[in-house]
Amino acid sequence: MGHGLFAKCPPEFLQDYVQVVDYHCKPLIRKAISDSPDVRALTKAHVARLRQCWLPRGDQQSWIHELAVDLFALWSCGPAFLAAMKDVTESPQLDPFDIESAHPPYELRIRILADCARYLGWEKEAVPLERMLQQWESRKAGLQNYNYYIALTPRDLTEEAITWALNGCRAWKIPRCDRAALLAIEERRRRKLAVNSAFELIVSAALLFEQDPQNYPAWESATVRSLCGELHGNA
Repeated sequence: MGHGLFAKCPPEFLQDYVQVVDYHCKPLIRKAISDSPDVRALTKAHVARLRQCWLPRGDQQSWIHELAVDLFALWSCGPAFLAAMKDVTESPQLDPFDIESAHPPYELRIRILADCARYLGWEKEAVPLERMLQQWESRKAGLQNYNYYIALTPRDLTEEAITWALNGCRAWKIPRCDRAALLAIEERRRRKLAVNSAFELIVSAALLFEQDPQNYPAWESATVRSLCGELHGNA
């Protein structure tokens, strides 16, 4: 869903973040002018890697796209998405500092989500993610590529990514999940009213799984049957 939003977003929206990346990279290039040829070559390679990771691209295969999609999901699904990301990152096979993937490292994703969650009013829900970041922090200094990791995840680009993505949510009028929305969804579920959006379905499932896990399988089965019936009825 988030990637679909990117496919339809206006070019000027993407250009806004291109300018952010250029603003970060240009001082690095200027500073290297007086350096030795070897240092200039290293700087050039680093800037190329930064641009590869952070520039919006038509194929959406860059870090900024994935980070913005995370923030779209947080905006629209609130704590349901935070809980889902926590489950994913608890896998013992996960390397939170992997920078070789087309996807951004999970340490970066969780850090941005935790910061944005607090900004959006999900302070309590951000705590489990912040605890995970604290656990990972003890491993960060032992990384062989520690300095390179820090250089690829600068604070100015991450802070601007939050501002940029949230501006998109507001501009595109994406429904926001806040505490009032949670109460409304809870009331609709209590009254056994039909789910009227994908976002409501996701949030309802997360709420019930947290509050009443024993009855969750029965609710899930009934909901799936109902949705299948609606689809077949509309076919």
